[in-house]
Amino acid sequence: MSTASEAVAQTRSKIRGLRTFAVRAVVLTGVVAAAGGAGYFAVDRFQDDGNGAATELQPIAVRVGDVSDAVSTNGSLVFPNRDTAGFGTPGTVGEVLVAEGDSVTEGQVVATLDAATVTGLEETVARAEVTLREAEEKLADLNAPVDDLILARTEVDVAAAAAALAKAEDALAVFTGGDALARAEVGVVSAQTALIRAEEALATFTGGEPLARANEDLEAAQITLANVTEAYRISEREWAEKTIEAETDVADARTAYSDAVMKWFGVTLSGLESSLSPGELLEGWGATYDSIYGRDVDGEFGPSPDIPATPWDELTVTLWTQTFPFGVDATCDSSPDPGDPSCVQDEMETAWTAIADASNASEKVASNAANALETSATAVTREADNVAAAESAVSDATDPLTLASLEGDVALKLLALSDAESAVRDATDPLSLVSLESDIALKRAALSDAESDLLDLQTNAPDVEGITLARTQIAVAEVALADAKVALSGAVMTAPFSGEVVEVLVEAGDRLNVAGAPVVDLVDRSVIEVDAVVDEIDVLSVFLGASANVTMDALGGRVLPGTVSEIGTAANSQQGVVTFPVRVRIEVPDDLALREGLSATASVVSAEETNAILVPNSAIGGSFIAPTVERLRDGMTQTVAVEIGLSDGFWVAVRSGLEQGDQVLVEPATGSTGDGATPDFFARGGAGTFPGPGGTGRTFVIPDGGGDFSGFGGNGGGAGRRGQFAP
Repeated sequence: MSTASEAVAQTRSKIRGLRTFAVRAVVLTGVVAAAGGAGYFAVDRFQDDGNGAATELQPIAVRVGDVSDAVSTNGSLVFPNRDTAGFGTPGTVGEVLVAEGDSVTEGQVVATLDAATVTGLEETVARAEVTLREAEEKLADLNAPVDDLILARTEVDVAAAAAALAKAEDALAVFTGGDALARAEVGVVSAQTALIRAEEALATFTGGEPLARANEDLEAAQITLANVTEAYRISEREWAEKTIEAETDVADARTAYSDAVMKWFGVTLSGLESSLSPGELLEGWGATYDSIYGRDVDGEFGPSPDIPATPWDELTVTLWTQTFPFGVDATCDSSPDPGDPSCVQDEMETAWTAIADASNASEKVASNAANALETSATAVTREADNVAAAESAVSDATDPLTLASLEGDVALKLLALSDAESAVRDATDPLSLVSLESDIALKRAALSDAESDLLDLQTNAPDVEGITLARTQIAVAEVALADAKVALSGAVMTAPFSGEVVEVLVEAGDRLNVAGAPVVDLVDRSVIEVDAVVDEIDVLSVFLGASANVTMDALGGRVLPGTVSEIGTAANSQQGVVTFPVRVRIEVPDDLALREGLSATASVVSAEETNAILVPNSAIGGSFIAPTVERLRDGMTQTVAVEIGLSDGFWVAVRSGLEQGDQVLVEPATGSTGDGATPDFFARGGAGTFPGPGGTGRTFVIPDGGGDFSGFGGNGGGAGRRGQFAP
């Protein structure tokens, strides 16, 4: 228990003790008697017994024990674990496996949807899995390495650059050998001869003009194919961006619709519920705009408690109907004025229409994208066919392998002749050495560039935009698959907890249009609580987990242990009395079966003092600020100041001023008759006034739970009635 709660409980206990202590604060009322005598009262070791004889105050030994303060409250028994269970997805009921009165265990199958519904849900899961797999394959393709053909060509370029560098280095070595000119001139003659032979062989092979025309056609077709291919890529990227934007608009519209439902009804829509129009949603709830919002706004102010049986949140509706300054209309005209109150129907229908508009726009974008990409792809296919036809024409004009070999031979011979002529020039040019060295530097630079290009290809990052789009498609597909699996699992309804079937609400063949539609009512009768209230004075001293004793008229004097399980935060005020709801969970023995609705009384312990010095409340004297007791020690009476603690209405804890073994003086209490019988310090007192007959009387006020005092007559004689103790 918190320090604040303990302080509140102790203060309440002190107030109760001091109410009893007020008995000893004797109220004296002077009465002028016919005899004119003056009355007298004293708390002394002896008192008048009403017959003119002195009655001795009784010493009583202090006790050592426990005293507690408790808050008592009345209520009735309830079963808190109660639920109306339903399927997690709409469909047709296939089989109900329980009946009213059946016991179920947590997780037990209660009902299933029919085979047609399950098959449809399984197909939805399968389609979602295919869509996800296709999106993952597309991402894998985008992350695949660079095309092998381009990589191979670049590797050839590196090899050629390396060969050119080696050749330049050889030329420099020949030049510096001394006979470079002679060898260069021989090389020129040899290269010229070889070139003539190669050109003659090529001319003989190629013949007339058809090959030239075929080559021109092939080149033109290749250029066109490159252009339409690039146009297709640009179109695909642009339409992908438009598609994402349209899909985002649809998602935003659905979010706005869900926000509107949360705003007006306090309900978070599931994935399937978000596809229902406002009318379908309300029909599934069994409600209308007017039945939810058409309430008396001039009624009692205050939030309405939520009703678990309704899908909407009554607190949300109450906040709009009672706190919104401009008012709220459930329905409205087709063209409301700007100054009209907010209209629930208008906002809901507008949000739903926005989804339809965004969906239509998205479908139109998807259709346009498909048409545009199909047209562009057709153009690519057509031009690819043209390239293939041109290549076939070239192939028909000449053997590709022979032509390539002859052309390559001519190119090599030209290169050889050029090199030979260059060698002759270099052999006679004073700057040849510098030229050869510069050529080597250039060849090295060319090799470095080729190697850099190869490295770029080997480490080239894939298309960022394509990968982003593919990842988005994967995320959407994963959500769709998860929703489909949840819907499939919702086709089998299981018991959320162990308990008893109270009522079966459907039959096989019934159509359930919304997820969560009621199917069976379940209750757990093993958990029982007392539903009660405590007033605003006591609520601060009650805390969760506090122990309690519960009694019921149905059980006679049997006491059941319990603990505080719930303390409400919302106050309830009726006729100026403010109370708070409290629940006390009962520990029910196995041999006892209780019914809901039985009346019960719970005594909740709010504070406790153990091993304390205890004296009767009637032993406390002094004042509110400085309480005292009459201590009897060694035959002597002494007034001792004490610090008092908790009180249970009869015993009060003394925290300081007394010790174990001490005795205090109290006036003896009689039984129920006040006839001077054996003193009973355990009686409980009511209230009474005791006028003495004759002389100046004394009046003593004994509040509820008070002690026992005698009234004494004045000089005229006579004694007052002894007050009775009452519970």
